[in-house]
Amino acid sequence: MKDFLDNLGVGFTDIADLKEGQAYPFYGFITAISENSDGIVSEIVINHNMKAKVNLSSEDSERANKFSSLLKERSLEPGIFMATFCGRDGDFLILQCNTVIFGKRQEEPVQ
Repeated sequence: MKDFLDNLGVGFTDIADLKEGQAYPFYGFITAISENSDGIVSEIVINHNMKAKVNLSSEDSERANKFSSLLKERSLEPGIFMATFCGRDGDFLILQCNTVIFGKRQEEPVQ
């Protein structure tokens, strides 16, 4: 996989080389979601092995609700998660998620 990405000119960092406090793009999909008491997403699990905190301000509840709904709706779709690496907890990588990028949805073919 590394050779394939290198040939495309895409940088690749081995998990063992992650540095705490540095931001990295992580590719995958959301496999679990935790919510606070208001139903706002507070943490997501990516690829079953990365826990990412999501800071959605309760001061802007409309935006927080919209973003939470988007994460729930597109949870099993692939995405790129820009996140700061915070360390490890057992088998989990611990992240602080800053940005989530989902691809454009494909339109259903007309039959």
